[in-house]
Amino acid sequence: MLLISTLEITSYLDAKEIYHIYLHRSKIEGVFKFLKDVLGWEEYQVRDWESIKNIISICYFIGGYFYEIESELIKDETVQMICNLAKNKGIISRRFFLEGLQVLLTAWHLENFKIQNNISDEMFKQMQAYAGIGNGT
Repeated sequence: MLLISTLEITSYLDAKEIYHIYLHRSKIEGVFKFLKDVLGWEEYQVRDWESIKNIISICYFIGGYFYEIESELIKDETVQMICNLAKNKGIISRRFFLEGLQVLLTAWHLENFKIQNNISDEMFKQMQAYAGIGNGT
């Protein structure tokens, strides 16, 4: 691996420290991808700078927290169930956890949509029929 840096490297320890910092990049990119793809990061309509900073801080804190305690999280029954939502075939990983969260958030949005629009079970079955899912009756 070749890392190019504008930092002055005067020792092996300097190089090693920069390398370890670089290894965090994939974790940060994973959190950012989750924020964009699942939480709709790019769709925020907030224009107030303080609110934007708060949203960013909260998202990165939560994302970083999950990445730091991943080895403990994979033992948690709730995390395992969230991974199962992603059709994980028994694999408990960050990827399946994030995909499971996406499924969970989609279900939450759907339930809220049904409540806000007073959609009956019959109307919902008709909507499912248009999508080719459910029994349509």
